[in-house]
Amino acid sequence: MKHLTAILVFAATAVVATPVRAVDVESLMSPGPLIAAHQRKAQDCRACHQSFDRGAENDLCLACHEPVALDIEASLGFHGRLPAGPSTLCRSCHTEHKGADASIVVLLPESFDHLRTDMPLEGAHATVACGECHPAKKPHRDAPSGCIDCHREDDTHKGSLGNTCENCHTPAAWATARFDHAKTRFPLKGRHADTDCALCHPQERFDATPTDCASCHRFDDAHRGRLGSACGQCHQPSAWKNKGFDHGKETRFALRGGHATLECGRCHPGDPKAKKLDSACSSCHANDDDHRGRYGPGCDACHDAQSWTRSRFDHAKATSFDLHGSHAELDCELCHADPVKEIATPNLCVDCHASVDVHAGAEGSRCEKCHSTNSWRETGSLEHDLTNFPLLGLHQFATCEDCHVSHDFREASEDCIDCHRIDDTHRSQLGEGCALCHNPNSWARWDFDHNRQTDFVLNGAHRGMNCLSCHRKPMSGEIKLSKECRGCHLQDSPHSDAFGRDCERCHVDTNWKKTREEQ
Repeated sequence: MKHLTAILVFAATAVVATPVRAVDVESLMSPGPLIAAHQRKAQDCRACHQSFDRGAENDLCLACHEPVALDIEASLGFHGRLPAGPSTLCRSCHTEHKGADASIVVLLPESFDHLRTDMPLEGAHATVACGECHPAKKPHRDAPSGCIDCHREDDTHKGSLGNTCENCHTPAAWATARFDHAKTRFPLKGRHADTDCALCHPQERFDATPTDCASCHRFDDAHRGRLGSACGQCHQPSAWKNKGFDHGKETRFALRGGHATLECGRCHPGDPKAKKLDSACSSCHANDDDHRGRYGPGCDACHDAQSWTRSRFDHAKATSFDLHGSHAELDCELCHADPVKEIATPNLCVDCHASVDVHAGAEGSRCEKCHSTNSWRETGSLEHDLTNFPLLGLHQFATCEDCHVSHDFREASEDCIDCHRIDDTHRSQLGEGCALCHNPNSWARWDFDHNRQTDFVLNGAHRGMNCLSCHRKPMSGEIKLSKECRGCHLQDSPHSDAFGRDCERCHVDTNWKKTREEQ
């Protein structure tokens, strides 16, 4: 209270002593003259101070320094990043009443922590002098923070890539670029990753850079555009010559065997998208078809993709005619002279061998009964037992020609006499039924039982007689001799048929000259 009283007395004295100018208490209590920037407020202490409320000073400062107030409100810049507390009062950093030549900003550049700003100093920025970014007499907060603001002259792209330099450049060195091409619509893969930027971006042209293969590889296109511009369907980024086109998956025509080594242009002379190719073998191999279309367009039934000249047709499986013997070595055209899809190929022997059939069809169409497929001239073993004349005894050793003089085997007789006439010592006097006595085991061996095989029993003198005694005349067919005595003894009869024809009433068979009365 003593001090306050003294001050008030001094102030009153001063007022009385100086009547010319009115002096308020705040002026009398000022600690010193203001800085040059605040000189206009020298007569209005209330612009910065509020009586008996020191806490109001911050609000009055920010009311005047609106940009700083906005930074604090948005938590931006140096002031916006300051922690709340007594240290954030304006007067804690900014001095006043030090005279017109004093600086209100108490800042030591050497010890200032730039991390407390929106622009931490990293890389090469840390060694840049403060004055490079903060010119004299300009607020530090007005220093630009965008790369392009300082590096416009260093921008070799001339603004064509925009102002976001940090997408490629780093604070470590402006010349060191770290652009992540994977974040674009064209990630760099394979050889593209090692390609110099200028090859795709000549003269720093980045906008509207084409991403299709053909735009860059037009001169590498050996197809001259025939296969379209979608090079990526076949070629890989790892190497232009490394083809990755899956022909089987993309076209449903897998390339196998000889097809896999063909140049694309062999099958695709033009744009494959302009005209859909026919996948049938005949569409490409018509000139290679030695059959001239006789077997239809299904070439793959015989030929495979490994080799056109090699055939794998399974005749037995695909048809009902298995190829055996000489048939297996024949050229297909010998049997298939006509188109097989239009005219059915005959499968009977006589259909192909009629011209060489020496039997002239007399033996029918079942040639395989005698002939084999090894050779037409080679005859097989005919089952003669299945015919009307089984081969018994020595007949088994006879050659076919012995009985079959003609190739018309039906002309061969089944009667013994027709083959053995020259062997018939009886001169047909015993008829032509040789089998009545002879058998196939040997012509010289014969066995005839007159009593059993005929109806004329040989008794008496008849027994043991030579056959030719009764069988005197040649006969054809069945033997027909009279069983009457007179048939043989007419000349021996002295009765001249005077007693009739029944000689046995008087004569006996033991001796013709004896009668029953004499016996």
